[in-house]
Amino acid sequence: MEPALRKMTRRLSTFKHRLSQQDVISVYANDHYGAWHSDFRLVKERCEQLGGVSAWMAEILEPSPDDYVILKPRHSAFYGTPLELLLTHLRCRDLIVCGLSTDMCVQMTAIDAYLRGFNLHVPSDCSAAASPALHRQALSYMERVLHANTDASDSPWARQLPQAQPPSIRRSQ
Repeated sequence: MEPALRKMTRRLSTFKHRLSQQDVISVYANDHYGAWHSDFRLVKERCEQLGGVSAWMAEILEPSPDDYVILKPRHSAFYGTPLELLLTHLRCRDLIVCGLSTDMCVQMTAIDAYLRGFNLHVPSDCSAAASPALHRQALSYMERVLHANTDASDSPWARQLPQAQPPSIRRSQ
């Protein structure tokens, strides 16, 4: 899975950078790895201790000072976190869900977002699973059941997304 993770990480990093240039807000929802303090630095330290692709991904995808960061205890970014309150405060209607793993955390978060009425985008090239088959199955499910747009991050929807968003989800100047 490592080559797929590296490819996905590079795509996600490029996509996130492009969206941040358009003032689209990013919210990181990371597993807490047993550290119950809401501090991404502890998560990054844990990933660095693990080494390999985990350390590399934490370095490449490290949140910027303008990003929001929440730590999650389970698969969905909504479960046991302030995410719903944050998104309500920001008046978000559209969510782009990316990361690991397509068939677990990404899908569980997308399900919870769908149940809360969000419009979903799950770029096919900005998530990965343990196998290509699991990745495809999860994307198919989210497209079919959750009505998620699963086109790649360089498709027309993604290039037009920042301009199509209402000002309420852009960072304040």
